[in-house]
Amino acid sequence: MARVRFAVSPLWEVAEAVRCLVDARQRAYHLPWLDAVRPALAGLDYGPLVAVQPLRGYTPDFLSPMPRGAHTTIGEQLEQVRAAPLEQVREELELVLSDRDGQPVPQELAELAQHPQRARERLADALEACWRTLVEPHWARVGALLDAELVHHAKLLADGGLDRMLPALSTALTWSDGVLRVAAGGSEHQRIPLHGSGIVLQPGVFSWPMTIVISNRHAAPTLVYPARGIAELWQPI
Repeated sequence: MARVRFAVSPLWEVAEAVRCLVDARQRAYHLPWLDAVRPALAGLDYGPLVAVQPLRGYTPDFLSPMPRGAHTTIGEQLEQVRAAPLEQVREELELVLSDRDGQPVPQELAELAQHPQRARERLADALEACWRTLVEPHWARVGALLDAELVHHAKLLADGGLDRMLPALSTALTWSDGVLRVAAGGSEHQRIPLHGSGIVLQPGVFSWPMTIVISNRHAAPTLVYPARGIAELWQPI
């Protein structure tokens, strides 16, 4: 637990902003943002990102590499995507094909899975374009909210330690006897031993109100939790 740390991921917000375009569960919290970006959607090629992010099922981990800290830049993360090992890209696209919770496979996804190198470049290009169109024009607001989130929870950690800070991240979390429990839908349970890796705590804006555990062999487990203050995010200044 000494390795618990906070981080902010601009690229995670890009991927989740794309999901907001097609997922009514998330879109409802960002309607003023959607109205602002809608005129630019016709010229934006976000289809590949929709294809690899099923509403239910697995989403490739290489699309949202672990941020290195609270001030990770979009450029650093896009470089990580473009440098993702092709074997990892191939494995994760194949997993998207098989783990879709019964949803049909888009033709675009099948084509991407056949050509990992081409898929990596096309998805990286799509992420960069979506950053510039969907998120960058609003990053002053989004980034300020995320920064305030880190300050708030850092104060809780300083005042009361993990016992006070961890349960305050999300109503889905409980912390006792050195075990962090995350409540999730369904009956399936998974235990993730840390083996000294620690946990990355990452506030999420466009994924609000979900609490999400990201666990893969390429990085330490990441807990994405809903950032506070979402109700005020899109209010007129």
